[in-house]
Amino acid sequence: MTTCSKCGDPKEPWELYRGRNYCNECHKKSRRVKGFRTDNLRRLYNISLGEYDVLLRKQGGRCKICGTSQPGGNGDHFAVDHCHRTQKVRGLLCNSCNNGLGRFKDNPLFLERAALYLQGKL
Repeated sequence: MTTCSKCGDPKEPWELYRGRNYCNECHKKSRRVKGFRTDNLRRLYNISLGEYDVLLRKQGGRCKICGTSQPGGNGDHFAVDHCHRTQKVRGLLCNSCNNGLGRFKDNPLFLERAALYLQGKL
């Protein structure tokens, strides 16, 4: 057993975050801290937490593509989708839709071909 450096509770090795000296629960709590989210939103997407909240309200608390109200993934928030060329924020997406766009390399042609494929037209 190891003691978590943040909460001081005894933990098994598999309960530690990626082999670090703190547990998964403490890691999750630290990621939820407002300052962490605020800093990342500003650094990565040049938006504030308030702007994120406005986007989420405009989207009705749902993914802009599929409409789910469940963000999915490891966090409890939607992913900020942005153009990798211009850095312009396009909207908030659930984990599945965000990963899907990434796997198609944000290429509309690939997405159109995938839609045709699913429709049996390709």
